[in-house]
Formats: sequence, C-alpha cells, structure tokens
Amino acid sequence: MSETTPRLNCALIVHLNQETANDKRSVQEGIHLLANIAHQCELPISWALLPTLANSYKKELTNYCTEFNDDIVLALDTNHLEKVDLNRADQIVTSRNKLFTHISKEKDRLQKIFPDGHLHTASTTGTINHILVEALESTGFYALAGYHAGGKDIGCPFDFFYPSEERHNFANQPQRSVVGIPTTDCLVEMVLEGRCHEYLDRHLYNLNFGHQLNANSSLVFTADITRVANCVGSQLDLLTEFLARLSQKEIINIQPLGHLVNDFRTTNPTITPPTCFLDQSRLFYYDDNCHLIFDSSQTEPVEIYNYISPPIGSLDGKETEIPPIIDFKSSRSRLELRMSIEIESAKNMPFGFAIWGDHIGLKLMETDALSVTWIDRQLLLVRVDLCYGQNKFYIRLTI
Repeated sequence: MSETTPRLNCALIVHLNQETANDKRSVQEGIHLLANIAHQCELPISWALLPTLANSYKKELTNYCTEFNDDIVLALDTNHLEKVDLNRADQIVTSRNKLFTHISKEKDRLQKIFPDGHLHTASTTGTINHILVEALESTGFYALAGYHAGGKDIGCPFDFFYPSEERHNFANQPQRSVVGIPTTDCLVEMVLEGRCHEYLDRHLYNLNFGHQLNANSSLVFTADITRVANCVGSQLDLLTEFLARLSQKEIINIQPLGHLVNDFRTTNPTITPPTCFLDQSRLFYYDDNCHLIFDSSQTEPVEIYNYISPPIGSLDGKETEIPPIIDFKSSRSRLELRMSIEIESAKNMPFGFAIWGDHIGLKLMETDALSVTWIDRQLLLVRVDLCYGQNKFYIRLTI
C-alpha cells in the first residue's frame, strides 16, 4: 500500500467504571469474551479504568497489554460537572482546583497499578466542559475521549480536534493541547440493530474526501462490557463477524487509542485540520472556525455552528439566521466555467457553500474564496469568511 493511501483509523474503547462496578461477575465474563474475540482478530482494546477498580482487573489487563498491544486509559466520573454553573466565576475556580487535584491523584494511582503503560489519555461517559479539558492539560494528558457530537456536546467536530480554551465543544483558537475525541454508540447495540456495517461503509466511502482535505478519518468504537457478557449464540457470531471484518480491511488502521492520539498530534501539532463527511444527501464539514452542515437541496448551509463569533448566549454556537445567497451566476465556455456568488451577512462570520454537481475534469484556476474542494462527483465545497453587508466571491474553473 502506498504511504499516501488514506486509511480509516479505528480504536475500540471499553469503560470499566462506576457503572459496571456492581456487576463484577458479568464484567469479568465480558472482559474475557471480548478480549478473546478481538485478540483473535488481532485487534487491540483500550481499557478505560477507574483506579478504584483497577486492581480487580490488573492481572488479565497487564497480560493483554503485553501480549496483544492493548493500552490503559484513565476513566473519569464527571457527572458532578453538570451542577457547575459556568456563568459563575467562583464555581469555575473551585471546580478547576478540585479537578486538578483529583485527576492528579487518579493518574498517579492508576500509573502505580500499571507502571509499564504511558498514561496520557482519559475518557468519560459523563459531562465534559472546558474546565475538565484545562485540568487534563495541566496534568499532562494528551487526549479526552467521550465527546458526542449529536448529543451532549452538540456543535463539536465529529472527528479528532483541539478544543477551544473557553468552549470544550468548539475548535477555534486559542486552543488546548488536549485532543477531543468523539466516540460512537455502543458497538454491541450497533451490531445487534444491524447498523454497524452500514456505518463502517459510510466512513470507508468518505476516506478520499478527508484525504483531499489532508486529514485521515477516525472512528472510535465503544463497547458496554456487561452488554457483551449478555450476548449469546448468534449475537456473538454477529459481533465476531464485524470485528473480523475490521481486521481484514487493508485500508483500516486498528490501533490502541493512545497510538491514534500520538499520530494525530504528530500530523497536526498545532491546529484542528479541515474535515468533511458525506452522508447520502448531506455534507458535514468543520475546521478551526466553524462546523457547517449542507443539504443537497440548497447551496448555503442548513446549519452553522460558529466557533469564532457565536451568537450571544449560545452554548453550541448555532446561528439562528443563515446568511442568504442573494445572487448566483455561472457562465460556461468551451474551456472554462465561471461562477460568481453574492451573499448578504448581518455580521462577520465563517461561512461556506456547496455547489452540487459533477465537476470532475475541471481544475481551479482562480478564486477569492479561502478554499475550493472537490468532493467526489457530488459537489464543490467552497469555504469563505463573510464581512458585514454584501460579499461577492468568484470561482474560475478550466479543463
């Protein structure tokens, strides 16, 4: 395989936290069952552990890390962060100090139990805010897994990114050095509901688009270990079949989560790279200024999450008013295609538009847009910044 061939980076993370603490027998069964299936497929597992539970699983997890390249991740219970009022400075300061002390102690405890591991990644199934990200950065962590772009962290990027200093779900400057990692729904549920293969197929289909934007896509699966323990017969067959498929795909790069983090930080040491995802008639795009969603029925975005100048009081940066395209003109000659677009905006803001259609065979000759990206035979993705008032942009393509 060529070094430039795009690959889908995958990891599998399992949480051994307070939610699983009351059913130790099922947890042990699930650990052995999942490890047996995954390791037979040569797939490493990232085990997210609360230090208070780590000794219960020390023997087998140490062996897995040694023999099968698994890794250890610090699991954090962050549900208490829901009660922190981020509009009150006193609560922010108190929470920051407590988190720093707590995470430092938890890291030391887990590191003593697994001294051979490099503990630089944390994970949570609970609340995330910018105070948590700051505390992780201050205690030497490189990444935090557990973001949910379509749920509790709405507006955040759907792939690896560097969170903003002030908004955990934004990717703008100035940023933290901790990598934010969105994770999937429980893999077992996805398998049993018949969603996993289609979900994987969509990510594989999108590989070339991400590569055009100089970013390799990532997919971090989570697995509920007690749910694994309850699988029997044909359910286990379905899970085994999917994990085997992951191991047989040449363009899938299965690694421990910590390795994927190191690769991302090496490739993108200072900035969140532009990334897109085409899902049937919708295109999702983000960079370090915004997150845009397009539908094939129109040129302008249907949703804009503004990272650099969000609406006042907005937690997710979603714009309530989408600047309209007031004029779109195109002219074609034998050798070139010219387009001009006029947009009216009520403020300075990041923006983009999608010119749907097959433009393969044409190349960019001239534009005043920030970027123009070919997304297969589906569309041209044009990224611009708007100023207050009327904005005009042009694009010239030639054969």
